[in-house]
Amino acid sequence: MNPRYQCPVCEKFKPVDRSALSVGDRVTFTFVTQRQYRNQLKFNYKTVKGNIQQIQGEQLTVSYGKKQYCLDRDDVSPAGAPSKLTYTLFGTCTCGVGGSDE
Repeated sequence: MNPRYQCPVCEKFKPVDRSALSVGDRVTFTFVTQRQYRNQLKFNYKTVKGNIQQIQGEQLTVSYGKKQYCLDRDDVSPAGAPSKLTYTLFGTCTCGVGGSDE
């Protein structure tokens, strides 16, 4: 993870400006696959990097491998930026002293 996203004062992670995302940017996102085995459901969460192919308002089309995924802008992060899970575990900087590099 890129250290520029971490606040030097509170050591929490700075918010990411997702409005600056544009076509061609590399982003990370998480998707879920579901399988059923007899009487059990199995879920697999995978975080991957893809490229933005198209932007329509708050909807992004992101390609990963040979597939394209339609995602909300809030569901992706610039490559190297903290994920939603990271913010949940370690917190979001609210002190404002470190500033935002985005």
